[in-house]
Amino acid sequence: MTIGYRSIIEIDDPRGALAVADEQFRAWLRSKKLDQRTAVARDEWDGPGIYDIGEGTTLTVINEADSEGGYEAQLLELVENSKGRGRWRTRFYAMHRAHETRYSSVLWIETRGLGDKGEEKVPNPPRLVRQLLSDVRTAHNHGVPLLVEPEPVRRPSEIERLIAHIRNPERTVSLIVAAPVGHGIDMKEKWRDALSSLTKESQGCASFFVLEDDTFRLFNERMKKGLRLPKGCLRTYCPRVDPDDPVDLRRHRILTTQRMVSEFDDRRRRFSPRLARTISTQPLINAWQAPLPLELVVAERLLEKRRLSLTRVVPKAHDPESQPLIVTVPSPKGGTQAPQRPRARSAEAVASTERCPATLSWKDKLRAFLARFTGGRAVHSETELVTAIDEAEAAFARLDAEKRDALDEAGRRRVECETLRRTAEENLELAQGVDDELTELKGKYDDAQHDVARLEEEQRVLEKKVRRLERQVRNPGSHASEAAAEDWIENPPDSVTGIVDRLTGDSQGYDLVRKYVELSDLDKVLEGAFRVDEVDASRFATAFWKYILVLMDYMRACEAGDFKGGVHKYLEESRFPYHTCPQSRHKPTESDTVRTGKRMRAERTFRVPADVDPRGRIEMWAHFAPTGGGQTAPRMHYYADTRNTHKVYIGYIGPHLTNTKTN
Repeated sequence: MTIGYRSIIEIDDPRGALAVADEQFRAWLRSKKLDQRTAVARDEWDGPGIYDIGEGTTLTVINEADSEGGYEAQLLELVENSKGRGRWRTRFYAMHRAHETRYSSVLWIETRGLGDKGEEKVPNPPRLVRQLLSDVRTAHNHGVPLLVEPEPVRRPSEIERLIAHIRNPERTVSLIVAAPVGHGIDMKEKWRDALSSLTKESQGCASFFVLEDDTFRLFNERMKKGLRLPKGCLRTYCPRVDPDDPVDLRRHRILTTQRMVSEFDDRRRRFSPRLARTISTQPLINAWQAPLPLELVVAERLLEKRRLSLTRVVPKAHDPESQPLIVTVPSPKGGTQAPQRPRARSAEAVASTERCPATLSWKDKLRAFLARFTGGRAVHSETELVTAIDEAEAAFARLDAEKRDALDEAGRRRVECETLRRTAEENLELAQGVDDELTELKGKYDDAQHDVARLEEEQRVLEKKVRRLERQVRNPGSHASEAAAEDWIENPPDSVTGIVDRLTGDSQGYDLVRKYVELSDLDKVLEGAFRVDEVDASRFATAFWKYILVLMDYMRACEAGDFKGGVHKYLEESRFPYHTCPQSRHKPTESDTVRTGKRMRAERTFRVPADVDPRGRIEMWAHFAPTGGGQTAPRMHYYADTRNTHKVYIGYIGPHLTNTKTN
């Protein structure tokens, strides 16, 4: 998955977008540590061009404006290459439209990174973003304020404004809302300070808001049921909220109290970097993958065309005019000697020439002229004079030939440059066309993904209804509370870390699942769960929770005597009303290469109770593989102990472990 960073920032500043961008970019460059032994001053560039401002660091400045002054745009691009860090490109766009109602003054920042081997690197928000948002207090995204720190929400009017921001269909930033924790001014301030440790990773792509007790109640009263915020939790409201779509509601993730407590460092009074990364992932992906507004696309393309005519700006310190003149001295034997600096004349000669140039005889003037072609050799006889004249004529002939050759070469280069320029323009237009096609295809893919998710949700609801009816037929005297408990566990969490919360601690309503399924290697499961959540939390959480219910019902079926055999056979027979899934999603074992490979075998060995294996560890070859992602999709490895403890132990949920295809 290609991932970068993008933030679209609208400003209401009398200086205008281009002036603000110029000021902020120069300040950012001054703050960077660059090796400038061979570079121009990093903040003293002037006008369009390509500047070398440090070792492996290039600044490109492009301007575009109409003749009437109603439109102007600018691109400031910094490319940094360094061994160990790879190649990073930061683009800072600015655009101003005098007669534009939607984007009158807008900035947008993009960052992409590649490792030393060309692999994609996930960028953090550049310091430029925090600097900009701290200095320009009017920064917003379609009216939604872009905040550096969490903003408290204390009044009913502020609640109405927050809800309007959540419902805003045009925003591309996410809104992260935190429920109140504790009472008193001191506790509120500590809570906001703790939440501040979560904001850095998503600045420019998300804004944090903190509710207080009264506004918390009012917020939940005003929000529809599926969008409410549980007590003590934190919820991310992604762009384009659809309160009437049950599939869409699951995009807006809830971070549970249990997960927040487990990731909080009491000594430092801040949350873990792992939790900050997890919270930031969805806002970053939303902002990066959202189609760029048409006005900004047009501005980018006009600037890219200007790039073709840019020249590299020579630093003043390296300006040839400021350097001593170097000439090429012809050799008497033909050819050319190495470049030499002009011979310095003696002070007496200079003084004599300047004092009385008219008193020099024609012979002296001729000797001085010929000395330029004889390396300063004196001419005392007629023979030497003739020889010197011949050398001078030969030198002039060579210079004339070199001049013609240079002019011919310059002509050829001009033709080549013009051909390359036309080719570049054609390629640029072709690339822009491909980009438009990709944007259209991505839109269709997203629509198809949403349709699939909606159909899966409908299937899940129908299966739940059928199972409920089947239970009622089989157990006509069963209590309604038992059916309600069964229905409760059907609802999937909105993240894989949410699965961990349900299977550990005191999560209410999941005792039945914990009776048959246990996370035996919690550290590995949790670390893998965080990594999966960074890719697609909701989709994979739904799949893995379904597999966990399958394993629960497999053990229940075995316990009730309704089935004998392994999980793979259980899925083949698909015994209703027990939970099942397509058998193709289950892999009962690994290949011989994986099973015999020392490293790959060790990766699939996880902790279990000694009652399961005296070693306290066991190889978990069986695993579930959800759809999406192909060979690199995440996996859930487990071991079903049907002989001793009558439980299923899950040792790993996370990215695909190493095998011959993932190497």
